[in-house]
Amino acid sequence: MTRRTLLSAFFAKNKPYGLAYSFKGFPNWPLEKSFALCAELGYSGVELFVGAKQPHEPSKLGVDEVRRLVSKHKLPVQTLMEDLRLTGE
Repeated sequence: MTRRTLLSAFFAKNKPYGLAYSFKGFPNWPLEKSFALCAELGYSGVELFVGAKQPHEPSKLGVDEVRRLVSKHKLPVQTLMEDLRLTGE
């Protein structure tokens, strides 16, 4: 599939495909702001970016808050990216 085909399908009225945006693109934004912008731009889901020394550390990430934002913005969390450093750097 070419990029043009994918983009035209994404912007079609009856979207056969959906696109999610990774919150890695918003490294220091609060979740509310990240969800709101993705919803405004028309994405169909999001990828949470979590990890130690990241704004959204798993131990500090509230499941209830994420569920509330998913419901409010109608954007499911489609993937989870963990910033896992295998080299210790």
